[in-house]
Amino acid sequence: MRQQVYKGSATDSLKVSVVDYGQKSIPTLALATIWIDGEKTISMASSAIAAEGEVSYVPGATMLDDVYADCQIRWDLTVGGVVRTFSQLFDVVHHKLEKTVTDDDLIGECPALVDEGYRFYGTAESGTALTLVDGELKGFADDHWKGGLIRLLAGAGSVAEMRLTDSAKSTGTLTWATSLTSSVDSTTTYHVTRTFQPEVDRAWDDLEVMIRQRGRRPQLIIGVEDLRPLHIPLSLAKVCRGLARQSDDIWWQRADYYENVFGTRWKNTVFLYDTDDDEVADTEARIRPMFRR
Repeated sequence: MRQQVYKGSATDSLKVSVVDYGQKSIPTLALATIWIDGEKTISMASSAIAAEGEVSYVPGATMLDDVYADCQIRWDLTVGGVVRTFSQLFDVVHHKLEKTVTDDDLIGECPALVDEGYRFYGTAESGTALTLVDGELKGFADDHWKGGLIRLLAGAGSVAEMRLTDSAKSTGTLTWATSLTSSVDSTTTYHVTRTFQPEVDRAWDDLEVMIRQRGRRPQLIIGVEDLRPLHIPLSLAKVCRGLARQSDDIWWQRADYYENVFGTRWKNTVFLYDTDDDEVADTEARIRPMFRR
């Protein structure tokens, strides 16, 4: 979804990442130039670069003094000695639309997901304070568990719960960011669950695109809960499509079913919409769907 920052915020930031061959590259220098309401408000301002490569810039309350649509930020990022330029649009808003759909919401609607590589129990073969290796994990695709949770149940390194930053099929390795006080070894038992966040994010992006294609501004929809009945089946359609092995198997059929559910709900959805951006709902909007798989 297009980035949004709150009117008058002193802390909201705009962000960008450079991705090469599926991995984030780390700039050595990052500069931001911003146009708001057609006027250049800052030029070539130094921006923060996080350790993993994400670049951010905080415009500040003075710059964000009112609500604005279709503002622009141009990033000049030096990567490998070469300056690369990226432009993004953003909005300054009274309120943001935030995702509220969780993995539990999707499983509640489609319990069969639990039996399709959603969780796994095992015993480590080896590991470190930041990794766990188990040959049984080679049966899952790269990044299948990335973003999910691992709980070390017993043995060396046992700890409550950690978020996974990587999972590698070739070696059966899970990786996390917070170092344990002792290393994982062959006595460590564990439980891992995946996340459907990538599919939820793609569905959310699609909702924004569909709303904008019908001439509406998503940030003027009042009530994020109105989007949940749409966001859940659209997310499930993407999850099920990704699990399908062929075009006529049960997961493909489920994907078709959830797309139909989404389409029916979308045609009958009425959004409360703030046409004049005065923070008061003053009109209703019906919007028809378009699908992107």
